[in-house]
Amino acid sequence: MERKKEQTLEMGKYIQEKRKSPERILFYFLAVLLLIAFHCTYDLSFGDVEIMFGKALIPGNELGNYEPGQNILQAIWNYSVWRYQGWTSRNIIELVLIIIAGCPRWVWHVTDILSVLLIIYCIDEMAEFEYTKPGMKYLLLSLLLLCYPLVVMRSAGWVATTLNYTWVLAAGLYLTLVVLRIDKGEKKVSKRTYFLAIISSLFALNQEQFCALFLGILLAAFIREYYNGQKLSKELFPFLFIDLTELAYIFTCPGNHVRNSVGTGADAGLSMWTRLYEGICGLLKGMFGAGGFLLLFFLLAFICYAAVIGKRSRFLQVGAFLSLGYLVLRVVSRAPVLKGMVQKLPLGFLLQADFRENYLTAIFGGAILTIILWMCLSLSYGQERFFLLWAAWAGAIATKVVLGFTTSIFESGERTSVFVWFTCLITLLFLVKKEEKNCSVFAKKWFQICLGISVMMLVGYQFLTLCKEGYSF
Repeated sequence: MERKKEQTLEMGKYIQEKRKSPERILFYFLAVLLLIAFHCTYDLSFGDVEIMFGKALIPGNELGNYEPGQNILQAIWNYSVWRYQGWTSRNIIELVLIIIAGCPRWVWHVTDILSVLLIIYCIDEMAEFEYTKPGMKYLLLSLLLLCYPLVVMRSAGWVATTLNYTWVLAAGLYLTLVVLRIDKGEKKVSKRTYFLAIISSLFALNQEQFCALFLGILLAAFIREYYNGQKLSKELFPFLFIDLTELAYIFTCPGNHVRNSVGTGADAGLSMWTRLYEGICGLLKGMFGAGGFLLLFFLLAFICYAAVIGKRSRFLQVGAFLSLGYLVLRVVSRAPVLKGMVQKLPLGFLLQADFRENYLTAIFGGAILTIILWMCLSLSYGQERFFLLWAAWAGAIATKVVLGFTTSIFESGERTSVFVWFTCLITLLFLVKKEEKNCSVFAKKWFQICLGISVMMLVGYQFLTLCKEGYSF
């Protein structure tokens, strides 16, 4: 026991030294510059803020919540009640949204940059590598974070979409990081950090997808402590109370029932099994679609590498290369040059058909996804965070499947896949940490140069996709 405590202290000192490295300072400095550059390309002249949220605090607006001469707090209350009864349970999120929408645009720019930096910080803190050098670590983090398709955050307007997803993700990751520290029991969580985590939970758990995901993480933390014969962490119970309260609030919200029962035409009258199928197809599209392609590609590429280098079972190696091949072929086969050629192949429809339109395509895609999850399970089994990782996967899958029972399956687009994509990212970092002793390729100069070139290419790709929006700072 004493030996383990000494090793923990030594590891803590080693990690603290890495946090002060010049590579880390340079990483955050460049991240700030890049985020400012990205924000210069955002067009804020369209979206839900312009249509509705930006008008909520204007006296005499057509929404009818703010009469001239009325108290602004009463106007906010009227708006929240109207939305709660007729559309959504995200009242805490929308409270922040209407306040931000009423402020000058630079307030959103600054706050959004800070929220992305918080996401980067949380991912950085979770990736506590023991053997990988800081320079290599931050090259890897840069590569993975740049894989996230920023352009999907414009679908309902930059302000509304980022606040409902990017800011929720930032608050949720911070909350998860605090829970991991409490669960680990190696680091005292200060009162200030704990208070900020409570505030973060009120905001993040108001989003129904993350509320379900985080419940799984909390339950897994309790199960892990019980399984190891540890005393349950009393600091986690307030988060469980808030999560269950928010979940009850979401389920009993009349606005959610109105939205889901009325629908928008496309999903009205669907049976339970059809909705479940739609939800599963939404999950497959999020995993194997163009949006999450790069993150899943790097996850599968690393699994292939770990399977070969670690001399894993032949079945795992075949599954890794089969999954990677399917992902690449599904994306590449949609290119205009290859599209006609693939259509002529006997089983070409498995690569090109939409999951919703072809049952065989959905079954085959589901089989590949099952193989991917099984491989991650095999590689991560026995690790300290095994329960938490798989609770995160269960929650992330649920966040997509449940959308089959809402209008969001047809309207929300790829932005609802954010939790699945970041679960892929965290899983990759988890596997790298487990296998880093065997990752001799990380020390190779040619590999580091290739990573650096890939990072520059992704920066260029992000700018090309974002600059189509025009400039509006």
